[in-house]
Amino acid sequence: MMIITAILLVLATIVTIFLCKTVAANFDKRNEILVEKEKKLYSEQEELRKKRRNIKRQLAELKKSAKEVKSDEKEPSNTPTSLNLKDWLEKRQSLDANQYSTASQFADEKNMNLLSAMLTLNIISVETYEEAKKLKLKA
Repeated sequence: MMIITAILLVLATIVTIFLCKTVAANFDKRNEILVEKEKKLYSEQEELRKKRRNIKRQLAELKKSAKEVKSDEKEPSNTPTSLNLKDWLEKRQSLDANQYSTASQFADEKNMNLLSAMLTLNIISVETYEEAKKLKLKA
């Protein structure tokens, strides 16, 4: 009886050791999986940081180029002031002498600005009117 108990005790110990090693092995596998996931997340985070830096740099370059474009647009707007309204409109759209003289007479009769008269008579569009106002062209 004592021998059977000793054998059962040894078997129970062997089974317990086997189960403990199995559980420990499962924990080790899960730990390795978690370490791999952590490395992957870290590398993805680094990639996202690099992308963010690149996008930030591109945005700064776009802002800089937009400022340059705006300054380039402002510079030409100063040069056409030497042109008069008639020459500018002839370059901008097809305007004949008859339309110009009609608008001029209408402006004199109604005591209004020549540009406003052209807009009223539908000789020019609203966009052209606003652009000419910004350029402050002389009639």
